[in-house]
Amino acid sequence: MFNSIKYLLIRFTLARGGSVVIIFALLLPFMLAILALYFDSMQLIGRKARLADAINEGIITIANRGETNEDKNKALLTIYLEGYLPQAKEFKNVSVKTYTSSNGCMTYDGQATASVATIVPSGALASFDDVEDVSYKSDACRKKAKLINGDYVFVTDMSASMRGKKLKRLKEILKELVNEGSKTPNTRFAIVPYGNGVPTKLAGKNERGGELYGCSVVFVPKSKYQINYQYWSLVKANNYSKLEKNAHFADRYRYYYYKHYVSPSLNKNDLEDTRESYCYTNKNKANYASGNYEYSCLSDKYGNDNAQTPLAMIFDGITAYQNLTNKTINPLFKNELKTAYEVRRLAAKGRYRNIANDSTIDYQATINRLFIPEGESNHAVVTFPMAWTSTASYYRPFRKMCRMIKGKRKTFANAKIHTHLIELSSNLNAMEPDDPIDDDDEDIDDEEIDQDEKDEDKQDDEDMGGIEDSDIDDLSAGGLTESMSGFMRAVPVITKGKSENKAIILISDGGDNSNIKMRDVFMDKYQICDKVKDPNSYKLYSPNTKKVNIYFIMLASKGAHKKHVKRWAECTGQNNIFYSPNIEDLKDILFNIMTDNEQEVIEFN
Repeated sequence: MFNSIKYLLIRFTLARGGSVVIIFALLLPFMLAILALYFDSMQLIGRKARLADAINEGIITIANRGETNEDKNKALLTIYLEGYLPQAKEFKNVSVKTYTSSNGCMTYDGQATASVATIVPSGALASFDDVEDVSYKSDACRKKAKLINGDYVFVTDMSASMRGKKLKRLKEILKELVNEGSKTPNTRFAIVPYGNGVPTKLAGKNERGGELYGCSVVFVPKSKYQINYQYWSLVKANNYSKLEKNAHFADRYRYYYYKHYVSPSLNKNDLEDTRESYCYTNKNKANYASGNYEYSCLSDKYGNDNAQTPLAMIFDGITAYQNLTNKTINPLFKNELKTAYEVRRLAAKGRYRNIANDSTIDYQATINRLFIPEGESNHAVVTFPMAWTSTASYYRPFRKMCRMIKGKRKTFANAKIHTHLIELSSNLNAMEPDDPIDDDDEDIDDEEIDQDEKDEDKQDDEDMGGIEDSDIDDLSAGGLTESMSGFMRAVPVITKGKSENKAIILISDGGDNSNIKMRDVFMDKYQICDKVKDPNSYKLYSPNTKKVNIYFIMLASKGAHKKHVKRWAECTGQNNIFYSPNIEDLKDILFNIMTDNEQEVIEFN
């Protein structure tokens, strides 16, 4: 009986197992398909999440950079895509569009499609193809940070090493900042291009009606070296034992200047016309003993406007002689000749290359008068004319200075000073239009901009000519680097500003190669940086001043020019030192300096 029951149970079990196996065999393909679909779906969801992360992070970075170039933004977003999705077969429809939204912020729309491989190949059990596309879009808004109202002076290195793409991009960045900043009330900009001295555009015209080139430094000479620098910048001082021989060569060099540079600027190289317009013919023999040269040439022979030049004011109608009839030696020439020669010799020395140097300067007197704007009595700015000649010409007695401008023989009439100091002003074309104020409105809030002050500020800019894009476009480089020369020249400029906030921003691509001792003495012994940062230094001419910052930006990799950067870090403070190995980073650095907070970026999914 027991064996019969056991037999029946075994048969029943076998029969049930067979049916289960059959059923399982029938369901297995569907189960595998569902499992493959699950894994492929999970993978695609994961890939899309990774794609979203890549686009979100990329768009935030692009918005923070503030770049608007579509190709550059696309390339940066692609880097993020490849980093987040290295398994992707390819990326399609990658784009970053920029536009200004209705709320005034710059919006960046990014999108991309990634092609990813599935787990189960097509034709098998899954419903996906071998490669499936996943797409995602994202946008981010870059809000404009608030610009700090202030007076900003860009002290820009114009040495020869700045030539090329570096200078081109610097000019583009400066234009963008000035144009954008000019829309902010009570904000002014100045540009102090420096080398060995700061080039300037002088009032008046040169001998043929072109612009008049000058060079400017800040220094009070020691009493021994207080000479007429305007005069001796055009008259070459020699050191011959006989005064008459020095007078002979002074007139000789002036005549050669007119012969070789002024005369060829005429439509016809008419030397006779040049002599008639600018030179006296001396009756005495041209020799060393008489102190005579055949011609004595002046900037304006007749003391009138025929030559369209103010240079006659410098010469006061004379070169080496006070009276061409009785040959009385000009007292200025006689009394200053020896000192002028020593100044010229010192200014040509390799370690100086500047009339303002450790030998000639009165440090304390210069500090005492540093914060007096040019134009006010007793200021410390020395500006002198530079002959429109080559930078190595002997007709430029101080030829080591302000070498950014090179004159050519035939360009006097259309001489244009490309690189020159630009006083505090705004781009008038970029300024926001004035809001109309009703004269009958008695309920104007105290916080509203006073129209009279606004009109007055605008008139000040117009009086100074404003900053045109062309003023920045025309900047050219040449010569050496002397950062203290540019820094000191910026102080009388910023002292003219009316804002509570002031900033002097030095931009250079290398270390100083002249007048290093003078820089160190000013920094160490006379604490020039502390005085420049002290608002009390401006109380006489800019009493509203409450805060003054100094910044130094090195256009090189971190660690480059260590000694030079360390010196300026002691001046500015370590937090105000920046490196910009990529000129493209300079825009962000300057923007962060000029704003009270970093850009706020809001992401929209």
